[in-house]
Amino acid sequence: MIKLADTRLITGILWSARILGLILLLLFVIFTFGGGMPNPVNLQVNEAFMFLGMFTILTGFLVALKWEGFGGILMIDGFILFMVVEFLSSGSLAVGLIFYLFPLNGLMFLFYWWQNYREKLKK
Repeated sequence: MIKLADTRLITGILWSARILGLILLLLFVIFTFGGGMPNPVNLQVNEAFMFLGMFTILTGFLVALKWEGFGGILMIDGFILFMVVEFLSSGSLAVGLIFYLFPLNGLMFLFYWWQNYREKLKK
């Protein structure tokens, strides 16, 4: 049986994931649209795939608001795509801390989903 303290911790992780995801979504929108939305036709192939990775991450966040497990997986998949393209095009990984908050956010949603799934199996 799950204890009240555990329930509060798990709920706190869910809300932390939601708040962090919202902040990251807002930052992405500000940086993308603040400088003018790039024309997808004018993007190089690697830039288009990196944009697809970011789009997958942010779509994963929106999905995770309803389905935490699937959304978390999408966020991590988008991050992997983004980093693979970054590494193949530049020879190094993205160095900014903010890039690593995206998979952390996805892992938080996955952890919440896993805890709920585990409890449902016990019933």
